[in-house]
Amino acid sequence: KFSDNFLYSLDVNFLDFQFEQSIKRLNTDYIDCYLLHNPEYYVNEKFNKFPNDLKEIIFFFFLFLEGKVQSGQLRYYGISSNNLNALPLKEIFKGKFPSFKFIQFPYNIIENDLSSSNYENNDFTVEKLKKHGLITLSNRPLNTIYQGGVLRLSDTIIENLDIIEKEEEILFNSLKNMIIKQLSELNEETKLETYYPIKFFMENRKKIANVEAINKSIREYLFPFLEAINLKNNEIIKLLGELKNYWELYSKSHNQKRLEILKQNMIEEGKMKFNDKRDFSIILSEYYLNIGGIDSILMGLTKKEYIDKIK
Repeated sequence: KFSDNFLYSLDVNFLDFQFEQSIKRLNTDYIDCYLLHNPEYYVNEKFNKFPNDLKEIIFFFFLFLEGKVQSGQLRYYGISSNNLNALPLKEIFKGKFPSFKFIQFPYNIIENDLSSSNYENNDFTVEKLKKHGLITLSNRPLNTIYQGGVLRLSDTIIENLDIIEKEEEILFNSLKNMIIKQLSELNEETKLETYYPIKFFMENRKKIANVEAINKSIREYLFPFLEAINLKNNEIIKLLGELKNYWELYSKSHNQKRLEILKQNMIEEGKMKFNDKRDFSIILSEYYLNIGGIDSILMGLTKKEYIDKIK
């Protein structure tokens, strides 16, 4: 248990159950490829485990999957990991796992250690993984971590930002006034800076990373606070819905400002032409297509407009 909504298991009985459920959901007799996702979680500090434990559990899991191959329920298997450096790849390659053929990892313009021969500790690159006979899958091509925060690697131009800020300010002041009025009626302190849930939005609402983070902040900060002061009603929920639309625009605008910094750095490093005005996601997709060694790039697009643009 990592948190209330995050449970993780490498128990073989659980994995066997999940495998059989996948077979049923896919309505098939076999699976082409089955990936063990982020096994490095197992050596997370919360579990107080050691790397040797991870090697043994991965080996046990691989033997289990080799059995699935022998029974005809599986063709190949592999690992999906956000941190290949945490995996005992050298030991795995020495093992007898003939159907271990796939490896998936993040790769983008920032997270590109595997393109360099200086990959720390394990010293694995895309080229070296290929020499071991692995089929390489890369993910997160348009999302990365940059300057300590999540960054979407796609252009989003927000027009009339000044007007948007004025409209949002009016709504946000309405929210604050409703809260102050309620606090006053409860004979509580009315200085809003006293209450972190509302103070958080007063200070950060124009720079929250993405929609998911906005929703989480509302769900975990604002709603419990409003419930505690008996102010969670239809009127205020409607107001928050309107504000959330503005906060999403703020998030996209803030992302674009950080993206421009990255672009400028890339131009100075000779990785991008200063007169290339195409959408950044298109520039990067072209770049990824020319990377040697990566067999498949998983874009993770959910909107038709994004898919059409990338195609």
